[in-house]
Amino acid sequence: MLSKQILLKKSNIAILIAGLAVTAAAIVLLAVIPFPTKTDGENASRNIHEDACHNAHGEAYRSEGSLQFRNRTFILGRSPIRIISGAMHYFRVHPDHWRDRMMKLKACGMNTLET
Repeated sequence: MLSKQILLKKSNIAILIAGLAVTAAAIVLLAVIPFPTKTDGENASRNIHEDACHNAHGEAYRSEGSLQFRNRTFILGRSPIRIISGAMHYFRVHPDHWRDRMMKLKACGMNTLET
């Protein structure tokens, strides 16, 4: 029983450390990403889906979604959201463990998964 408790505590510590590492990485990224300000004119507010993305073949893709970026804030639908992202290299994790890893990221406060 005691060994189970020790293992559970070790896994909680590992989850906490992973969450702190991801949070620190997100903070660093947010510090270096240039955000448009109100003085940026046309870039101060824009619809993200209006920006075309290109796939490997050079074909443009436009989302019909409602994600917008206004005054340093992402807006999804009509609600402001803060994107807090964690990463999982799916090719390094056995598929049987994917759900567990995603739930651990969610438990650490992540709402976005990058692969």
